[in-house]
Amino acid sequence: MIDLIDGDSGAENLARLLDNDTVGISSISIHEYLFGIYYKFSENKQLLRQKLLSAQSAFSAFEILPFNRKIAGTSSMIHATLVKEGNPIGINDIYIAATAVNYRLRLITRNIRHFKSIKNLEIQEY
Repeated sequence: MIDLIDGDSGAENLARLLDNDTVGISSISIHEYLFGIYYKFSENKQLLRQKLLSAQSAFSAFEILPFNRKIAGTSSMIHATLVKEGNPIGINDIYIAATAVNYRLRLITRNIRHFKSIKNLEIQEY
């Protein structure tokens, strides 16, 4: 999402390919993106407002996938497995992966390293 809004050519090319498909985004991914906006632009209220409006517009292209009880169960299992294997990753990445697993969706990312150890997760790099 960040790469798409920042004009990354790989993200833009993939977006064009997926243009007619329904694309979902985890509510956790939205949190991460909005956190970045508030963190970077909270000192400049006008720019903050512009960035938030731009983000809301960008989010409208996606189906928002909420975090729920089933995803909480899956994320707990993934988290425990990764920690036992000595491959812990950030909790938000675990939530995002569990969302993709539960909805049986492919996770699109540049960060294959974080997600490659998660079983039953289909990953697409760009």
